Amino acid sequence: MKETLEFKLSTPIKEVYKGNKKDNNTSIEVDTLFLKAPTYKHKDHILKLKQAFLRRMISLAGKSDDSKQTSTDEEDSKLDSKAIKAILLFSEYDISEYFKLFKDFCMLEICFIDDKFNCELGFREFNKLSIEDTENLVALYLENFFSVSWLRTVS
Repeated sequence: MKETLEFKLSTPIKEVYKGNKKDNNTSIEVDTLFLKAPTYKHKDHILKLKQAFLRRMISLAGKSDDSKQTSTDEEDSKLDSKAIKAILLFSEYDISEYFKLFKDFCMLEICFIDDKFNCELGFREFNKLSIEDTENLVALYLENFFSVSWLRTVS
């Protein structure tokens, strides 16, 4: 599994302030986010995300006639970001709640605005993400760090 992920924003975040003291802040434009893989210290948030995602998968599988998958090959059963996005958006559960869970998770030393992982993306900056970027970020993160292990859970 990868340890980091680079996510190119389709709509850059303008006026991100880098620094601690208001007088010394530097305004920059962010066009790429850098994300770390979760660790054990993130377990509570990971379990909430996993549970909510699996509920969505099960609710959609119940609606589908061809939901039975017989493949045990890891590559065949891996979800890509497009499938993950569809599962999140087309289930009967409230997607805004899932995005709030993911946002809270990102604030735990997961999402950064620099490739050295020194400057975290804050709530203010996260709120400046476009809808498209937010959806794609959630789906790509889940694909890269969670999908294979989550599918093992339901197989």
